[in-house]
Amino acid sequence: MSFAALLSAVALQAVPLPSPLPSVPPCAPTVLAAWDPTVDPKHPGPVFDSVAYRGYAFAMWTREPQTFALSAWFKRRAARWCLLGTAGDAIDTPDAVRFGVPEPIATRLVDLFEAAYEAKSKQ
Repeated sequence: MSFAALLSAVALQAVPLPSPLPSVPPCAPTVLAAWDPTVDPKHPGPVFDSVAYRGYAFAMWTREPQTFALSAWFKRRAARWCLLGTAGDAIDTPDAVRFGVPEPIATRLVDLFEAAYEAKSKQ
């Protein structure tokens, strides 16, 4: 198909166009609200833990009795937390780097989260 024929086909909508660009990541005043704006912060349902460091945050939701977990990475922009991506039940620095978190910050967030989780489990 020639370029002119392709343009004509697109103009006539005979050729499907790709879906629109992804929307801007969800942002909110808190990490929890950025993850799901419908969650009541007083009763989030699953167990919610998060740590923040230098404008980035890591959070994990665990359903009791810890049979399911979901983790997510966030960046602070203009006093709001924006979701960068989710990573299943892993606390993994490479996932964070893939979402745009600088490696030293991702490593520090993982360390902070693991220390907080360990301290919490001793209570």
